[in-house]
Amino acid sequence: MNESVPAGQFHMVRVTNTNPFVITDMYDGVPFQFLPGKPLTIPRDVAEHIFGYAGDLADRETMRRHTQKRMGWNKPGDLQMDGSGKTLADRQFDAIRFDSARFELREVDPNADPTTPIAAQADDPEELERATEERERANAKWATDVPGSTRGGRTRRHTRTPRTRKPKVSPVPEGALG
Repeated sequence: MNESVPAGQFHMVRVTNTNPFVITDMYDGVPFQFLPGKPLTIPRDVAEHIFGYAGDLADRETMRRHTQKRMGWNKPGDLQMDGSGKTLADRQFDAIRFDSARFELREVDPNADPTTPIAAQADDPEELERATEERERANAKWATDVPGSTRGGRTRRHTRTPRTRKPKVSPVPEGALG
């Protein structure tokens, strides 16, 4: 994990579980589920903790031993050789694919409106303006069409009129008013 990372970039790991079962684990109190056939991109320190991942040049055998211990795939039944010469634990680990994922961070203009959509190609300012107007019209229409809402888009707290309580009348003894 000593690889140099250019400024503004960070590396993550895309893990794909091709086993027929879900792999679950935790890191720093956060649960992670690796669903069968669905790639999940996780931070490198999470991959190191769960799978023993040590970067693109990771030693697969070290990762295999780490994962087998962590997942509990080191029981005698998991370590028996089958007809193909592999153990169940080896086949389960081989069904996990690790790919490097690189992301870039870019500076955002502090004066830019965060509600303005970002155009796929900012070459055409008229197209950007038209898309912005359409979005504003759609948001305004949505705010007035939602049942139980006001023109400002805020939801009403009470939809029926509140009950009024009848004042308690205490009997006044006769002659007390006189």
